Formats: sequence, C-alpha cells, structure tokens
Amino acid sequence: MYTITACSAAQGRITFKIRNDETGDKLTLTVGKEFLPPFAGADSEGKELLEEEFSTLYEMSLVTEAASKALSVLSYGNVSRKGLIFKLTSKYKIEKEYAEAAADYAVRHRYIDEKSQAAHIADKCVKIKKQGKRKIAAYLISKGYEKEAVNEAINSVSDSDYEAAAVSALFKKTRTMPETREEKMKLAASLMRQGHTKAHIEKAFEALADENE
Repeated sequence: MYTITACSAAQGRITFKIRNDETGDKLTLTVGKEFLPPFAGADSEGKELLEEEFSTLYEMSLVTEAASKALSVLSYGNVSRKGLIFKLTSKYKIEKEYAEAAADYAVRHRYIDEKSQAAHIADKCVKIKKQGKRKIAAYLISKGYEKEAVNEAINSVSDSDYEAAAVSALFKKTRTMPETREEKMKLAASLMRQGHTKAHIEKAFEALADENE
C-alpha cells in the first residue's frame, strides 16, 4: 500500500509525494494532466494507493518525462513520428512503449504534422536540391514518414516544377549537347540517380538541345 502525502499543480503537471507504507520510503512523481489516471488528481492528498494504482501512476510519470523530452527534440526541427520514437529510444534510452506514447502525444497536439512536414521537405528538395520525385520519396521513407504522407508530398509538387528541376540538374552538369550516345547515357543515369523520371529527363535534354540551337 502507498499513500499520497502531498500534491501540487504547476504548468500543466501535478507532482505527487508518495510514501511506501510498508517500508517508509518516499518518492516524488510528476505527471502531466493529460496522462493522469482517473484515481489521481490535484486533490489526492491523503489518498491510499493500491500496488497496481501506484504502478500506473509511476508509468504515467515516465510517459510525462518522455513527452517532455519529445518536445525538446522537436524544438530543434521537424521529425516524423517514427523518427521521433527512434531518437527517444536510441539516443535517450527511453523504453519503446513510453516513446510511442510520447510520439502519439506529439501527433495529437500537432507538434508533428507528417503531411505538412513531408510536403515542405518535398518542395525544398525540388526547388533547392533539384531532386526528382523518386529520390524525394526514398528520402522521406528513410526518415520514417508514413506512406500516405509521402505520396501526398510528392504529388503536391507540380509536374512543371519536377521538369524544371531536371533541366536545372542537367544544365549544372553541362551546357552543351553530348557528342556521343555514351555521354548522353551517363548524363541520363546521373539524373536518374537524383530521382528524375525518364519523361522529365527527356524534357531536360530537349531544353538542352534548344539551348544549343
């Protein structure tokens, strides 16, 4: 049996001072209001806790800590839900179940908006890095973005922007038409590695041909 000897609320959290009635040991747990179990609150001073209730309150304090660390990670830049879980578990050694709960909290409160974030990344990759949709899709997937968010992101970029990116990528490599088929194939292969489609690569060579008329 445990007893809550004191509790106080501040900044959306409640701090509980708890005594183990059998051993006399004392500890302090802080739980975010969103994670509070129904049996605990700001008016719980003097309440006795069963072993399972104490365990639940303790676990919610760990979720609260994980959520706090998650917001700290997100303050440095956007990451996907999976990316956040990976950082919390690998870098900060937070157990997976608590990392997942923290990531769900971040999604629920829109600290993570995968569709918006992925669309922003796709636009940046096309206009700044001059990458094609295949490269962008592979990058987003590697960062843990869900398939739906990835598909919407690469489709949010206009075909004309993808074509312009392919043209810019080719012009950065050469401003003259390749003299041999082998040279052209090497250039085309390079553009394909940047994620450009066959159709956009053909448009890029057409633009290069026009440039050299």
